[in-house]
Amino acid sequence: MTCDVDALLQHSPAGWLAVRWPDGNVLAANRKAAELCGRTSEQIVGQPWWDLLEPESAKRLSDWIAQWRRGDFPGERTGLWLHRTDETKTPITLRAATLSEAVSTGDTQAQHFLILEDRRETQALAERLEYAEARLEETQRVARLGWWEWDIQS
Repeated sequence: MTCDVDALLQHSPAGWLAVRWPDGNVLAANRKAAELCGRTSEQIVGQPWWDLLEPESAKRLSDWIAQWRRGDFPGERTGLWLHRTDETKTPITLRAATLSEAVSTGDTQAQHFLILEDRRETQALAERLEYAEARLEETQRVARLGWWEWDIQS
């Protein structure tokens, strides 16, 4: 069975950047990465990936970027913001992935990838869950149902 890696990356729900190691230049970007960055793929390709970040996020990533340049595998980083061309910012979680061998990504071969996860969706789900939990707790309190503690001393 063969797998069209390029098609998988292009249609992934996460943003993917194929990156040349160690200089960090973007070789290819999928549609989701372009959408998150507020740019076209053509505007992203050829740039160092850290130039896509909001400047303060890039500063906070200096140790991560240094690990990347040394060839170490940096861990997941959250609390970062992509700097969009419309001057808005997109909160992301950033992950690095290295494949055992290079795969075709459009017109080039790539072995190193960055995964950009949009935190707006996760934050919206967390807010909805907190709201639902608060409503459930209030409903249980009013109805005197659910989990409660009995204070024997009073």
